Amino acid sequence: MTRVSSRPQTEPTTASGAEGIAVPDSAEVRSRFADRVQALLGEMGLSKDELVERSALPSSRVDRILAGSLVPVTFRDMTVIAAVLGTPVHALLLPTNAAVEVVSLEVVEERRPGDA
Repeated sequence: MTRVSSRPQTEPTTASGAEGIAVPDSAEVRSRFADRVQALLGEMGLSKDELVERSALPSSRVDRILAGSLVPVTFRDMTVIAAVLGTPVHALLLPTNAAVEVVSLEVVEERRPGDA
């Protein structure tokens, strides 16, 4: 398990959670994630205790995530919380003013004579 210092850093680092998945780590991302989770909890009328119960994450861990002080927040933490809130992880991480490109895909199927 990789430990990351909680002291301020000039450049974002990458921290690996216990699952070995690298998650960019910065105070801004942690704060944004915490703010979005709290906003969705409010919109859904859920308490922190209900989030703890539904996510099966330890209460102290959820407290630190919601405070933006858990270093690092693992990808597992993020996906479990996102699933409880019914939203994709990226929606909890993107800046609110981020332009999200929508790509339309057209599926074209080529048929040959004799295909059913």
